[in-house]
Amino acid sequence: MVISFQSLHFSFSVAVVGILLYPSILM
Repeated sequence: MVISFQSLHFSFSVAVVGILLYPSILM
């Protein structure tokens, strides 16, 4: 259960960082 939560939190963090960096990559 803890491993699932950590992997979910990690993927969520990666998704947030990707969304924040996506516009700067386009520009």
